Amino acid sequence: MSREFIETRLTGYDGPVHVSTSAFQDSLKGRVNNGLFYEKACERVPGFIGELRPTTEDGYFWFWGYHFTTRTGEVAVLIPWSSDSERRDGDRSDRAVAVYTKGVVFEEEIAAILQRFSDAFRIVSIVQQFDDAFRAVS
Repeated sequence: MSREFIETRLTGYDGPVHVSTSAFQDSLKGRVNNGLFYEKACERVPGFIGELRPTTEDGYFWFWGYHFTTRTGEVAVLIPWSSDSERRDGDRSDRAVAVYTKGVVFEEEIAAILQRFSDAFRIVSIVQQFDDAFRAVS
């Protein structure tokens, strides 16, 4: 089921929005699968307002969800669990990252949030690697 787009609703939101999340998901691939690590990255993204542990209407309990505001709406970015041991498409993700909205949100705003999240995640990863290396040497 890896990276499969699942058409399921999230209560209180519109969507899922059909935007490409492949590049974003690629940026997370092979990195730490830790909610706190993701949250540190999100804190660097303008408009971040918090995390959620969502369950969509198909009963899937997502690994984490991150909530952002835009000028006229809100965006929820849901991160799937990485438990597809068969790696059907070379990735352990159960399904594709999903994006949901409230209010009026433009595709460009979603793309900007995903790009900023990805960039921040890369920065937090580098800082974490540096901290780990420093602790190993100390």
